Amino acid sequence: MLLERNILRDRGLYMISKKHMIAVIVCVAIGVSLILLSFLPNEREESSGYHASYGGTYRYAHSETIASLDPRKTVFSVSLNIMHQIFDPLINVSEDLELVPSICSSWEVVNNGRKFICHIAKGILFHDGKELTSADVVFSLHYISKRGGRNLDIESMSVIDGIKEYWSGKSSEIRGVRPVGKYAVQIDLINSCPHFAYIIASSRYVALPRNFNDLTPLEFFREPIGTGPFEFVSKNGNNIILRANKAYHNGRPYLDGLIFAYMPGKEGAVEAFKIGVVDDLSNYNISSMPQDIHGARYVLSESYSNLIVFPNNSRRPFSNRLFRELLYSAIDRERVVRECYPNSSVSKTIIPRGIIGYDGNAPSMQYDVARAESLVKEIRGDEVPIPKVTIWAVENDVNDCALYVINENFKVLGIPWEIQYTDSEMLAELFFDGAMDAEIELISVRNEDAHSILRFFNSASSENLARISDDLIDRLLNEAKYETEPMRRVKLYRQIDSLISNMDYAMPIVSPKIYSIWNPMFRRNDFGLTRMLKKFTEISLVRNEEAN
Repeated sequence: MLLERNILRDRGLYMISKKHMIAVIVCVAIGVSLILLSFLPNEREESSGYHASYGGTYRYAHSETIASLDPRKTVFSVSLNIMHQIFDPLINVSEDLELVPSICSSWEVVNNGRKFICHIAKGILFHDGKELTSADVVFSLHYISKRGGRNLDIESMSVIDGIKEYWSGKSSEIRGVRPVGKYAVQIDLINSCPHFAYIIASSRYVALPRNFNDLTPLEFFREPIGTGPFEFVSKNGNNIILRANKAYHNGRPYLDGLIFAYMPGKEGAVEAFKIGVVDDLSNYNISSMPQDIHGARYVLSESYSNLIVFPNNSRRPFSNRLFRELLYSAIDRERVVRECYPNSSVSKTIIPRGIIGYDGNAPSMQYDVARAESLVKEIRGDEVPIPKVTIWAVENDVNDCALYVINENFKVLGIPWEIQYTDSEMLAELFFDGAMDAEIELISVRNEDAHSILRFFNSASSENLARISDDLIDRLLNEAKYETEPMRRVKLYRQIDSLISNMDYAMPIVSPKIYSIWNPMFRRNDFGLTRMLKKFTEISLVRNEEAN
């Protein structure tokens, strides 16, 4: 089995090939960095702000497959991050979940919440020098709202007048979306929706040039042009090079360039960081400090996380609650902590400790072999065979040891279930095709608000990992999102968490700390989970006197 081969490899049986692999990755990364850096502007000594200096190229290591930069097809965090350096969203969202102007410099909701008007800032330029207008925004809304991609957020756009006819093919245009002069767009809604600005603030809805500058979508997204803070330079496999947009409407970024360097193995990425090939390891879920990373200078920040099993609640067998309860009863979480995460604790709730809404007094799911055996007999007594189930995990995202323990738990009970590795692109295919039985994922939460993790249970979200449809949870999530009174918000979050646990929609296993590691020659704020999409604009070189 693939998982067992990887366990053996990590225990030293393939040590020679493993070292060779690291060496190859590091050498390739050095070559890619040196070649592609020649396309970027030289560093400048100009300084701006109290702690910022212009210049430098930030090299961000990642392990994700970059299949597309098309907002209708982009799925994972790194692709979304790159997309949001090239394109501006119509409306942005702050770390405090507040709406922030972007392409829409202001907006208004009128006619009792049935009409939304986006006022576009004048003078916003695409990277080719053309000015963005209302025609571009109307085109963008039509393209991104098409069915057939990976944008499940379009379901929340069903409130727009005429969009159902557009989806069905009865109309080539969305009746309720139209330009109002050169610098405004009006969106008519079929029902009152005073919070429509939050819907349009989805990370998918960005500004694209009208008609893709007369290119096909495939041609355009090979070398995309947007209005964002960084311009596309090149793509080599999963390595992406960007340079600063000096004419950016919000002020040019401090950095001269960004390199998203593909390094599929965590060990190789750490080695590359130690010798100065990359500057940032935030994409890797590092739950324990590598023993010899102290040989490199680094800045360290901590965040809380949860290792969670997300069963696909929309298909068999996990649409049957008995199977979900069997899954949870069968996993020895204490052993996972003891053997794999010794400095962590068993997760009691979906919301990890340290996050607003965490309830330390909540009851914890228990490892119960007797209950698991009883459930197996009960299921078989109903003449329903225990089907073979594959729980998927992205390699390097989850601790191999934890997966090994869970597989062993299944074997002891004679349950024909197993955990298998795949890459991020294949996981996306399985997810969007509805073909995935379950997945296990380490969710890192750097934003203190619980909405950043509970959104995975919103039926209208493209990140509904558990594939649930629960009207009560949706309603409570919506209430919590707009609730301004802190204690009321905490109460709502705890109620949502309790509902998820009571219905066995997902199983939290362990809550380890995750470390973000980056080069101290750059100053950056810690990347929050909800909107790390724009934070590359805040990274700057540290002045020499600060570094010393």
